[in-house]
Amino acid sequence: MNTPLILTKQDRLMVLAVHPDDETLGAGGLIQHAITVGASVRVVFATDGDNNPWPQHILERRFHISPADRARWGLRRRKEALAALAIFGVDHLHALFLGLPDQGITDLLTRNEDVVINLLAKEIIYWEPTYLVLPSLSDRHPDHSALA
Repeated sequence: MNTPLILTKQDRLMVLAVHPDDETLGAGGLIQHAITVGASVRVVFATDGDNNPWPQHILERRFHISPADRARWGLRRRKEALAALAIFGVDHLHALFLGLPDQGITDLLTRNEDVVINLLAKEIIYWEPTYLVLPSLSDRHPDHSALA
């Protein structure tokens, strides 16, 4: 039997999102509920989602995408994420972008680079969440399972 999650204004919800839009798609309802009851919400974005060229090819009607184009796309995705959080009622100061390489988190972890773990540990210690939301270990997207 599943026990419903009961949040109060004393709670501190931290959402770890791999890409901008994962927070909305994966935890949007929970974020809305947390804001409604007065809980604090912080969203940590691991990447800028700048290494998925297909939407960029289509929306910008371009075949070649340069590194500068990808950086611009990542900035666009950051702005979209902040706009979505504002609709939920989450202040932009409660969003953090780590800037890890999109499609590269698994590689960082397999090379035994502690950058990912150290960054996440620092944020968790700083924020002291009562609830931590993150992707599933069984998620088939390599960045999602790596972040989990």
